[in-house]
Amino acid sequence: MNRDLLIEIGVEELPYSSMKQMLGNMKQQFSDWLKNSSIEFDSTVFKLTPRRMIFYVKNVCPVQKILPQKVKGPPVSIALKNGESTPALNGFLKKCGAESYNVETIKGQDYVVATVSPKCLSTKEVIENNFHEWIKKYPFDKNMTWNGNHFVRPVRWVCSLYGNETLNVSMFGIDSSFISRGLRGFEPIVVAEAEKYFECMENNFVITDTQERFEIISNAVRSDAPIEIIERNAFCTEYPIVCKTEFSEKLLGIPNEATQTMIEDHLICFTMKKENGELLNSFQFVMNGPRDEEKVAQGYKKVVTAKLEDSSFFFFQDRKIKMENRESMIDKMVFIRGLGTLLQKTKRLQSLSTKFVCGQPVEMLQRAAFLSKMDLPSHMVSELPELQGTMGRIYASLDGENPDVCIAIEDAYSPRRESDTIPKTGIGATLGVLDRVDTLAGALAIGTAVSGSADPLGLRRQMNGLLRILYSKEIKISLKDVFYSALELYKKENNLDFDLETTLKKAKGFYMNRLKLFLQALHRYDFVNAVLINDWGHPSELKKKIELLKENACKDEFKTLCESFTRIKNITKGKYNEQIVDESLFEQIEEKELFSQLKIVMDKINNTIDYNTQIEEMYSLNKLIENFFDNVLVNCDENLAKENRYRLISAVNLLLLKFCDFSNVVFQGGN
Repeated sequence: MNRDLLIEIGVEELPYSSMKQMLGNMKQQFSDWLKNSSIEFDSTVFKLTPRRMIFYVKNVCPVQKILPQKVKGPPVSIALKNGESTPALNGFLKKCGAESYNVETIKGQDYVVATVSPKCLSTKEVIENNFHEWIKKYPFDKNMTWNGNHFVRPVRWVCSLYGNETLNVSMFGIDSSFISRGLRGFEPIVVAEAEKYFECMENNFVITDTQERFEIISNAVRSDAPIEIIERNAFCTEYPIVCKTEFSEKLLGIPNEATQTMIEDHLICFTMKKENGELLNSFQFVMNGPRDEEKVAQGYKKVVTAKLEDSSFFFFQDRKIKMENRESMIDKMVFIRGLGTLLQKTKRLQSLSTKFVCGQPVEMLQRAAFLSKMDLPSHMVSELPELQGTMGRIYASLDGENPDVCIAIEDAYSPRRESDTIPKTGIGATLGVLDRVDTLAGALAIGTAVSGSADPLGLRRQMNGLLRILYSKEIKISLKDVFYSALELYKKENNLDFDLETTLKKAKGFYMNRLKLFLQALHRYDFVNAVLINDWGHPSELKKKIELLKENACKDEFKTLCESFTRIKNITKGKYNEQIVDESLFEQIEEKELFSQLKIVMDKINNTIDYNTQIEEMYSLNKLIENFFDNVLVNCDENLAKENRYRLISAVNLLLLKFCDFSNVVFQGGN
């Protein structure tokens, strides 16, 4: 008789990252393991709370379902002699546990074949003997070691039933039973049978479904509450109850950003706002299960009050020194070990912002560069590091700095993470590019390596931020020149000893590698490969080309152009003759016509930056290239004519290569 199966593993509080990982793939992996174990079932359910992993399988067959298998034995000529079985046949049958056999022809030869019916274990035996070994092999992102055991978190209980039968699923010295545990401080939960498990949990204040916990919290807090804070509370509670408490209105005297960061990011609670967006002197917290709400609220209020009082003190202490007067303070702060102080970095940024203005008001860009790190020694940033840049904007504004400069100070830090937006202002975006290049150049100059998971200075994050800005913003800048200038400044300002050309080569390799991965995450791989033909390619320009390739991909003239490019590349083997074409050596009209139009197209392409115009001009060569190959023999016997024709077709591809390598474009069914 089929019954439901339950395995609940009780653990100490799971980390947020591990829970997200498990919810992403644990159910599928568990289902696959059951199928590979020849256990038949209707469906699997995987639920997760901070203290329990729940594996639930509906309508499980009590015995494995392993089909009989045919096993090939020796050839008939060896198995039988004069119609009698030989020792070879007897040994084969004994090995297979079979009493009879059949004869089958396999590849023209007769063999004896036995049908073997494997022993089918009970589901109970399979689970008891193998489940703990399977779960121990799951690749958790973070593991703990305790008493010689190694698992995501120490196991405290195991509850396992098949129907109403308790299974012996022992893990790390913990024997399983029919008893689960409720919330901390609550009574144990007796589970009479697997089918009643979820009912028992619900009756004992345990909501096993993460999405349900998320919705309970989401419905109780403000509509624009940060999703991540809602999610973190859903992951760290089993029975969320959203409560409210207040703090003194006098503590609202500090910037809203500081209050929100402390309450939301540090305490994982929710600030409350008026209709106009102003903060209220109240906040919401999530209580885990029915408790003494007033007592819990008093605890939260005490912590928040203390934090806000500290922040208020720090804020008014910081205001005693203007941003522009903090040079001596940042001169005492190390930027990166081996790369000098923050004051030195500030001076390098000022030098770069003088040379690479990128169309921005030079005075404001330099002022933003000068002030960009002045908030880092502040008490507020020391207390709340997430506010670097943000406090810089606030303090600069209170000091009376230009509003565009103030915004740029904070803007230059964006994007801090993948979910962040890019800088909104041109000054902020330009400063963000120069800042990241300075960091990357310096790190590579002192030999910082990025390989595998090793990235001690977060250089991948820095480069990804740089790419996101350049991809989305029309910033006219040569990355090669910026990196070169940044490396020169490290030699001049910091007296670093390194080979500039070798380091620049490393920077180019790192940049191109990350650029390819960045673009491939957004676009077709063949389009990306097609446009990545030059070193230090600018992301926004490559984006335009890729989008144009996408628009033209279905056009016949585009496919013809790609085929012509590929044909020329194959003939020349990708080695183009760049010598001047000699018109006097033309023997056929098709050569003259192609070269004549090529000069016209070359002139137009060289005098326009509009990619649409460029590709339309390339299309005008299609018919002439086809006529050329239909009527002109490139590999003719006359060496001078042959050489000149190689120069002509090379000139065609060299012109097209200014746009992209069309041979990399893949068409359905092949090129």
